[in-house]
Amino acid sequence: MTPKHIVVGYDGSTESKAAVAWAAGVAKRRRRPLIVASTYPQLAQEGADLAHEEANVQIRAETYTGGVVKVLVNLSKDAELMVLGHRGRGKLRTLGSTAFSVAIHAKCPVAITRDNSRGIPSPEFPIVVGADGSPASLKAASEAASLASQTGAPLRVVFANIDPVDLELNYPDVTVETRVINDRPERAIVDAAKDASLIVVGARGRGDFASLLLGSVSRDVVHHADCTVYVVR
Repeated sequence: MTPKHIVVGYDGSTESKAAVAWAAGVAKRRRRPLIVASTYPQLAQEGADLAHEEANVQIRAETYTGGVVKVLVNLSKDAELMVLGHRGRGKLRTLGSTAFSVAIHAKCPVAITRDNSRGIPSPEFPIVVGADGSPASLKAASEAASLASQTGAPLRVVFANIDPVDLELNYPDVTVETRVINDRPERAIVDAAKDASLIVVGARGRGDFASLLLGSVSRDVVHHADCTVYVVR
C-alpha cells in the first residue's frame, strides 16, 4: 500500500518557508512523501528545493489553479497531514482567509506553523493539549499522546476551571504533566505552551457548517499561540 503523503502550502513568505521546513522534518520522521503546493510553478519548485535541503524524502512540487482554500481542502482528502504557515502574502496575510478556512474544512489533521526555533516535537519541548471531557478534547488528547509517544516529547495536559479527569491515554512511555489553571480555556492553553513545540486542539461537530467545525477555544488558540497548532478531527 502506498503511504499517505504530507502536503504543505508555499507562497514564498517567511512563514511558508518555516512551514516547508516543519513539514519536511515531519515527512522525514514519518517516512512519508511530501507535496509542496503553490499557485506558480516557480514557487512550487522553490518550495520543493527548500524541502530537499531539510530532508531526504520523496518530494513533489505541485501547481494549482482556482480558489486556494478549495484546492487545499481537496488535497487534504488524500493526505495524512496538511501544513500551512500562520500568515502569508496578499490575501493570505490574514489567517482567516486561508489557513483558518483550511483548518475548518480539511479532511485530515492540519498543522498551522509559527516561525520559531522550537521546530517539530522533540524531547526538549512539550506537547500541550487542553482537556474538558468533551468528545473533541478527548480526541485531541488521544492524538497528542500518540504524537508524544512517537516523538519522545513530554505531554502537558491543561484543565481550565475544572477538576482533572482520567483521560485513559494508555501510553506508558509518555511523561504526562497535568496543570489545573483558573483562567479562560484558550488563555490557559496558550500560556501553558510558552515553552512548547506544539498545541493540539480538536475540531468539533460534523457536516458542512463552518461554525460547528471549530469551537471558539480552538479558534482562539489557533490565532494566539506562538507555537505550531495541530488541529485534529
